Amino acid sequence: MICEDTASHCGIVGVDPDGNMYEVADNAYSDSELAGACFSPDGTIMFVNIQYPGMTLAITGPWPM
Repeated sequence: MICEDTASHCGIVGVDPDGNMYEVADNAYSDSELAGACFSPDGTIMFVNIQYPGMTLAITGPWPM
């Protein structure tokens, strides 16, 4: 999972093993960038930060392993 902040997309993009990219989520909350995506040790929750106003989200899966 990659946090992407471009002129056209501020959200999360996944990359599969073949290098293909796919859109996972958009930041509908604000125009601020997403940052620091990481997973819980068991891989069931992805945490991501919204830079402004400074909040952390917990997004449940299932996530492919």
